Amino acid sequence: MFGNIFNHLTHFTVFIKTHLKRSVVFVIDGIDENQYFFKENVVNKLSLELFLRSSVSQEILSSVMAHNFYLSLFYSEIDGINIQDTVIRNEKFPIYGINWNTKSLINYADYVLEEMNKKVSANRCKSFPDFKTLVNYTNVQSADIIDQISTPGVLHYFMEKLIMEMNNCANDSREPFIATFENVANAFGKSMKISKKN
Repeated sequence: MFGNIFNHLTHFTVFIKTHLKRSVVFVIDGIDENQYFFKENVVNKLSLELFLRSSVSQEILSSVMAHNFYLSLFYSEIDGINIQDTVIRNEKFPIYGINWNTKSLINYADYVLEEMNKKVSANRCKSFPDFKTLVNYTNVQSADIIDQISTPGVLHYFMEKLIMEMNNCANDSREPFIATFENVANAFGKSMKISKKN
């Protein structure tokens, strides 16, 4: 993030703060899904390290310290790349490690489902109480597949494919319309192909 990009961020932030009286938050996420840095499961370490350094450059950190905007960065932990050494003022910018497990991913999925339920049309759909109900987690085979989902990114790919799978058999389904083992297995297989490509 250098040159005009930083200037654009600054101008945008000043406009929002001055005219809309709102705080600005920038979130940098999805680095692990970028094909420029990750291609065919090979990490372009040089480019990734340059990006990490630019995203926590002195200009960016000074602007954050001046409370021009808030900044959150989400990076995957990769062997040989230490993001903590890149942050110049690490006493001012806390670094939290997030280790995803099945329980935390299901909690995250419940949160996403809750947001989706807010948009449910009352006369067309009935919202599911939680993610486990949607994917029929009580089915041992389905649960075994769900337990293999390792990150929120993979979960999103899985959900995209699961929606497509369930839409394909919507006419033949009985209420309640929950995922079958075949839906879950097919969606997981397709989502893993996408996540490996990205």
